[in-house]
Amino acid sequence: SSCNNKYYVTANVRRDGSSRFGPTNRYGIFPSASVGWRISNESFFKPLQKYIQNMKIRASYGILGNQPTNDYAYIPTVTYTPYLGYLFGSGFLTGAAEESFANQNVKWETTKDTDIGLDVTFLDNFSFTGDYYFDKTSNVLMNVPIPPSTGTSSNPLVNTGEFQNQGLEFSLTYNSPKYNSGFNYSISGNLST
Repeated sequence: SSCNNKYYVTANVRRDGSSRFGPTNRYGIFPSASVGWRISNESFFKPLQKYIQNMKIRASYGILGNQPTNDYAYIPTVTYTPYLGYLFGSGFLTGAAEESFANQNVKWETTKDTDIGLDVTFLDNFSFTGDYYFDKTSNVLMNVPIPPSTGTSSNPLVNTGEFQNQGLEFSLTYNSPKYNSGFNYSISGNLST
């Protein structure tokens, strides 16, 4: 929603469910919110509008969920193979073994995203956008190695990883004036680190 085309607020809450998780961790709640302030619509900004046509500051924060790529990671799988069989009387019976260990506690990976930005249109034909972002992902699902003596080579999924990304992104665009011939062009450049 916006107020007088100056202040902007958006909020969202998601509740996602996945059968790839056990019953206790099947659902995750993921909120997000953003705010913006169009400074150029304030009365104190009027003397600058000849040079700066639009200026907006914005910020957002949100939590995203991610699930594992394999189905039913919380359920152990069993395989039947003749290599695990045994002779019984005159016949060979197939044996069964646990193929992979399950983790009943596997849950959603979560990424917390933060972004602060500035949008400016100036001198009628130039526009600038700048952003600082910081993302932190936790509970990353990884296959944890287990000893071969367990009888399986399949490593169970565990929420054990964590990583973060942060950086700056800038873009500058020049839009040519509209000529009588209908010809116009734009030039853009961006930088990120």
